[in-house]
Amino acid sequence: MDATIRAERDSLRERARLVVATADLAEKVDLAYRTARDWFGRRLDRGTGTIGPALAERPGRPEHPILLPPREMKRRSAVGLQGRIALLHSLAHIELNAVDLTWDLVARFVDQAMPRSFFDDWVQVASRRPSISRCSTAG
Repeated sequence: MDATIRAERDSLRERARLVVATADLAEKVDLAYRTARDWFGRRLDRGTGTIGPALAERPGRPEHPILLPPREMKRRSAVGLQGRIALLHSLAHIELNAVDLTWDLVARFVDQAMPRSFFDDWVQVASRRPSISRCSTAG
């Protein structure tokens, strides 16, 4: 196998693609942290979008619960314990989308003439985002 193709299997672009495509939240968060650690440890190259699988059209999500458009969701008050739980749940969804958008951006720009600092900044942002999403895996 060509060395370039082997290298593309473990590049920033490929890892970012996998973060976005991963449906399991715990795996997604773990992969995001490992990718950031390996990027800042200089163990990953940028990679290229010209080799390897295409980016996912939509981010990976678990099969259950079934996602509904916001307009089809029951209205809930933010008052009381149940309201605060619902609010935190909503924030976890927002954070999950932010994680996916950030890694998608990283994957899409690897072939652009951007300085390494561009990727450093976005990987740093992405590695800080999963903290609230990780809370939802606890219960």
